[in-house]
Amino acid sequence: MNNYKIFFYISMIGGKLLSEGGFGCVFNPSMNCNGSIDDATFVSKIQRKDNSARNEIEIGKILSNISEYKNHFAPVISHCNIGIGQIKDKDKEKCMLFKKKKTSKYLMMKLDYVEGMEFLQYMVKNANSVQIINNIINSFNNLLRSISLLVNRKIIHYDLKGSNILYSTKKKIPIIIDFGLSINMNNIDSIDLKQVFYTYAPQYYVWPLEVHYLGLLLNVNKEPTSEELKDLAKNYVINNKGINKNFSPTFLKSYEKACLDQLKIYNQMRFNERVKYLMNFWDTWDNYALSIIYLRFLKYLALEGFYENSFIKFMGKLLLQNIHPNPNKRLSLIDTTHTFNGFLYKEQINVESTFEELTDEFIKNKENINKNLKKHNNNDLRDTKTMKLEKRKRIKTIAI
Repeated sequence: MNNYKIFFYISMIGGKLLSEGGFGCVFNPSMNCNGSIDDATFVSKIQRKDNSARNEIEIGKILSNISEYKNHFAPVISHCNIGIGQIKDKDKEKCMLFKKKKTSKYLMMKLDYVEGMEFLQYMVKNANSVQIINNIINSFNNLLRSISLLVNRKIIHYDLKGSNILYSTKKKIPIIIDFGLSINMNNIDSIDLKQVFYTYAPQYYVWPLEVHYLGLLLNVNKEPTSEELKDLAKNYVINNKGINKNFSPTFLKSYEKACLDQLKIYNQMRFNERVKYLMNFWDTWDNYALSIIYLRFLKYLALEGFYENSFIKFMGKLLLQNIHPNPNKRLSLIDTTHTFNGFLYKEQINVESTFEELTDEFIKNKENINKNLKKHNNNDLRDTKTMKLEKRKRIKTIAI
């Protein structure tokens, strides 16, 4: 089984191994703490005890207290220690984690079962239906609400991308999963920032420019050189899946210059001032990641003439605003929501005519899109595993 297969993706009945990921295995129905079969409406995620699992549990305590959480998140709702010998599921031998890790003790976490598929896969699969425009509108509003719920509780998901959002085919809404890398800003003053910005990875497109700059400061050089700033701006743009290959070389060159200019502004500040200043923009980081997701999807949807269709043109500009190199120029969640829905109301978008303008080119290229999307999803899941490993290594180093 693919080690990067997404959690909760395929429904199986009778205590089967549901999926296997880089950090553990997921079983449905869920299991009790004694290893017996429990409930088909839940899953049991079994993995090694590490900072990612502990973090997911702590974030789960906060999110599961939100009255509407089931319409937005699939957090950990309970957990316990469990040994291999306790697991009654006959499929346990298929879980590679139990063969690789030299211990009999693991952590078992219980989550709601989400029946559906990875978000972008669902959107692409249904893009040759008139329903696609409604899907874009409704899912975008729902995810803005999801991020608002996180921000209101001072939580950053910090790894928001297509593979960490499932589309519930039952509820017809997107559900955010995997809070292993999430940041609780309520505790930020008591955390070593090297545990938050634990790596310098300008290739990780989920994070905005200032996060990569903080990673550079805390992991490479407290006083970055001009060449280091140039390299950061260049690598950030080259690896940015929201804009790279979506826009002209002229635009990308201009965007890279804007990134470099912004980095130079930060470099003029004193070290502590820089860090404090940039941390003020934490509430834009998940909206930034959401904008990257939709920029990628709009590229799939409007392969030719990204700015020809009025709806795509407007949404593209809105999303670009929210990935602006200068975080001061990004819209707040409230302003994003009002701007988006204000346009829909003002223009009175005709769903059928908008769909007809987009669909022909999409259908013609759908096979190639699906192939690229599958490759991107596998890369995304691999990258999440890499980030969790990097964080674990950094925390061990700090402890020493």
